[in-house]
Amino acid sequence: MRRTEGRRYGVGSGAENEAFAARLKELKERSGLSYGQLAKRLHLSTSTLHRYCNGDWCECLLQ
Repeated sequence: MRRTEGRRYGVGSGAENEAFAARLKELKERSGLSYGQLAKRLHLSTSTLHRYCNGDWCECLLQ
């Protein structure tokens, strides 16, 4: 994984992850798109987007 300031890219502190989840959820709500439609635009699977919006992070991202 790419590293930024000694951390793995895309994995921050709990507070950073919660803030990311909140902003992503806000984007989803403001867009009026379904999880499937927004996931397609973001090049993610629907289930991954849903997990991210709920703050459920895959353990593989935290290792």
